[in-house]
Amino acid sequence: MESVSRPSMKPAVFALLMLACWTTTSALLPVQQQLQRRLHALQSSNGALRDAARTKLSRGDFAGAIADFEACGPEDAAARIGLGVATLSTGDHAGSLAHFRAAAALDESSSTAHYNLGLALARGGAPAEAIAPLKRAVELEPDDAEFLGALGEAHAADGAHGDAVAAFDRALSLLPDEPSLCYNRANSLADLGRTEAAVEGYRAAVARGGDDAATRLHLGVALHRLERWREAAESLELAGDDVVAKRLLRGLRARLGDGGDDGGGDAAEDAAYAALLFDGYAQGRKRVIQRYADDFDADLVGKLAYRGPAALVDEIRGDARGWASVLDVGAGTGLLAKELSGSLAPGCRVHANDVSRKMLDRAPPGLYSSVAVGDAVDVLEAWPDGDLDAVLAADVVGYIRDVGPLLAAARRALGRGGILAFTVEVSHDDGATGAVGALGPGGRYRHDVRGVVDAAAAAGFSPREPAFADLREDAGARVRGAVLVFVRR
Repeated sequence: MESVSRPSMKPAVFALLMLACWTTTSALLPVQQQLQRRLHALQSSNGALRDAARTKLSRGDFAGAIADFEACGPEDAAARIGLGVATLSTGDHAGSLAHFRAAAALDESSSTAHYNLGLALARGGAPAEAIAPLKRAVELEPDDAEFLGALGEAHAADGAHGDAVAAFDRALSLLPDEPSLCYNRANSLADLGRTEAAVEGYRAAVARGGDDAATRLHLGVALHRLERWREAAESLELAGDDVVAKRLLRGLRARLGDGGDDGGGDAAEDAAYAALLFDGYAQGRKRVIQRYADDFDADLVGKLAYRGPAALVDEIRGDARGWASVLDVGAGTGLLAKELSGSLAPGCRVHANDVSRKMLDRAPPGLYSSVAVGDAVDVLEAWPDGDLDAVLAADVVGYIRDVGPLLAAARRALGRGGILAFTVEVSHDDGATGAVGALGPGGRYRHDVRGVVDAAAAAGFSPREPAFADLREDAGARVRGAVLVFVRR
C-alpha cells in the first residue's frame, strides 16, 4: 500500500447521512428517463422501508438492514447504496462494491453513489480505479470539500502527488480550517520533495486542531530531513511511543549533546525501525518516512556518496570464485549483488534477504535465485545447516544494536571455511562495547571494531584484518566505517 492518509472528515464506514440526500439533477437519455421514472416510483413507495433499514443499520442490526434494503427491489438506487454500506459493515467488501456500482449505474447523476463507490475502491486497495468515480462525484458537486479530499487521498495512494495537492488545495479553499486536509496535503508535498512546504502544512494542521502524535511525528521527520535538528527533536518529543520517533529522537540527542544513546533499543525495535524506514508503514498505519525504495540507488550512491557494497566486495572478491551459495543480507535493490556478479563462478546461487518487500521488488529480475523477506537472524536460523558459502551484509549492522545473534545464526548456516562479511560504522568512544553498538546521530548504530572482532572470535570465527573506509556521507560529513571479514571455523 503506497500511502495511508488520514480520512477527511468522515469515518471509513460511509456516513449514513449520505443515504438520505439522494437527488437526481442531470439530463438523462430517453431509455434512462424511463428507468428513472420507475426508480422514482419505487423510491416513493419504498421510503418507509428505507427509513426502517437505516434505523437498523445505525443500531448495528446489519442483517435486518440488509433484508429491508433488499425488499426495496434491485432498481431502488438509494436502497442499493444502503446495501453497500450494510454489506461493507459485515466485512463483505466485494458485495458492497457490487451494490455501489449498481447504484451508480441506476442513477448516474448521483454524486453520493459515485462518492461511495470511489471511497470503497480507494480504501479497499484500488486507488487507481477509485479516481474516476470520485472525479465524477466532484463534477456533480464541485463545491463539496469532502469529495475533493477523498479524491486527493486516492491520487496520493496512487502516487500522483501533484494531482493530490491540487485536490487538497481546492478542498481547503472551501474548508480552510479542516486539519485532516492540511495533514494529507503535507504528506503529498513531502512525497514531492517539497519538504519546506510540507513542514508548513503539518504546522497548519497543528494550528487547526490536528495536534496529535502522528502529525508531530511527520513534522519531526520533515524537520529532520531539513537538518533542523533542534526543531525536529522538539516535535518528536510530542510524537508518543512510536518506534520511529523514539529511534530518531535518540539519534538527535546524540547529535545535540543531550544525553546521546540511552541504551533503550532492542532487537525488536531494530527490526521494526528498519522495516519502517525501508518499506514505509504497514497497511493500516500512517506512512511516515519517505520510502527509500523509491529512489534508493540514486539517493545513496549519488547524493550520499555511498560505497558500502563496493568496499565490501573489494575485500572478498578473491574468495568469491569458489562459492556455490551466497546469502545477501539486507539485499535491497541489489547493489551488492550487482557489484559482486562479475566475481562469481557460473551457476553460483545468490539468495536475497531483506525486511522490505518493496526494496526486493525493485531488484533486477533474475539477479537472485530466491528471496526471503524478514529479519536476517530469523532467516539464517531457518536456513539448512552448513548450506551457505558466504553471508554478506552491506549497511545492515548499522541497524542492529547487538550483533551477537547475527554472528551465531550465520555460523550455523555457513559451512566450514565459509565467509561472513559486513560493514560497520565505527564508534567514537560513545559507549559501544563488544558486540553491542551505540546509536549515532544519523539514527544508525556505531560499533567498536575490536569488540565485534572479539565477539566473532568467541562465536567460532577467525577474523581477518579490518579494512577501514569512508562508507557514506551524513549531513555533509563523511561516515567512517570498516569492512569486517570472518572465516567460519
